[in-house]
Amino acid sequence: MKSPVFTLHASAVATEGNVLVFIGPSGAGKTTIARLLAPYTEHWADDRVCLRLLSEDIWGVADATSKFPDKSSLIEIRRISLCLDYMPLRAIFVIHKDKTTYLRKIPEIESVRLLMASCYELVLQQHYKLDVRTKQDIFTDMASMIRVNPVYHLHFEMRPHVFSVLDNEFDFSAKT
Repeated sequence: MKSPVFTLHASAVATEGNVLVFIGPSGAGKTTIARLLAPYTEHWADDRVCLRLLSEDIWGVADATSKFPDKSSLIEIRRISLCLDYMPLRAIFVIHKDKTTYLRKIPEIESVRLLMASCYELVLQQHYKLDVRTKQDIFTDMASMIRVNPVYHLHFEMRPHVFSVLDNEFDFSAKT
């Protein structure tokens, strides 16, 4: 059985041995939030991440930004994904620039819809087609992923205190 794998248009940071993934449309602030968190986290990925099931309930995140040629097929993505360095996924955030910073957990079905949109954004950019079976497989894989990894709306101000909001929810300390 093949291990589920897919890519998302996202940025990511690592903290305490886990990865936080930020998704949103182009210009939403994925790179900006990663930079705001830089004093407290390690940069993990920018623009594209690869998500892969590592064990029964642990999903891994790898930087896929420069690893895939522009028109990689799904077979190439699966093959290349075996060679990437993964760190466990902690949570996924759909980001929104706002006047205040706060988190709101997203219900499972909405989470899958938002993740599918991020995945399809890359599919459209890569100019390859997904058959119905592949779409169903991706949907099923994403649904299993969010059962163990929550998805949140993260509204944030353009200020570094966004880390304290995340720290209050996830209880990790700033890197030293």
